[in-house]
Amino acid sequence: MISENIYKYNDPIFTEIAEKTSVKIIIKFISSYITELPNICNKKKIVDEDSITQELIILLNRKKYKYDYPFYFHPQFIQEENHKRKIDFGTILTDGYSDSNSIFDIECKRLPTPGFGREKEYVQKEEEGKGHHIKESGAMARFKKSIYSKNLLLCSIIGYVQKDNFKKWFDRINNWIIDFSGIENSIWNNEDTLYEFTENDKVAFCLSNNQRQDKSKIKIHHIWIMMN
Repeated sequence: MISENIYKYNDPIFTEIAEKTSVKIIIKFISSYITELPNICNKKKIVDEDSITQELIILLNRKKYKYDYPFYFHPQFIQEENHKRKIDFGTILTDGYSDSNSIFDIECKRLPTPGFGREKEYVQKEEEGKGHHIKESGAMARFKKSIYSKNLLLCSIIGYVQKDNFKKWFDRINNWIIDFSGIENSIWNNEDTLYEFTENDKVAFCLSNNQRQDKSKIKIHHIWIMMN
């Protein structure tokens, strides 16, 4: 936990935060400034996931330096337990006392995910043409399997919504989780579903509290931005 007094709080959007803990500030920071992302991407005619994520990281780091927060966002962050795995970006403290590990990992996904057999990849990829054979991929699955964020209790998935509305995605993703939970030897159960859904015209938020294979829990903050 970061001591509150190391934050300079030059940024007015944080004046009403009662409990200024490190991860809560990072989530609020991302949620507040991600609303500028669609305009940036639309001007540049960017629609692919990697390019959108690159623009998001640049946007967030520029805001960080403007308001002098003691963290920054590092792209393609190598996972501590498996150096062959990289998450879209990690959050690194700059307080001079912390190590170089990410304190909050973020994975990003387009909604819908384009490509053959990738429809459900926000949760876990289902290999088309082979019934319910499930592969080791998908945003939520990688957190459940400790492929990502093995030593963290909190993380985030950012969804770039390019079709349909937020509520449809909330219901659709929950239906996928329920469907996967009915498969023999599945890692999923109904308790993995999303909850506490809120939205406005630009951004939506919800949570999931997912049990990993070692029985520990990781809470995922789902942040969805309307890109149209």
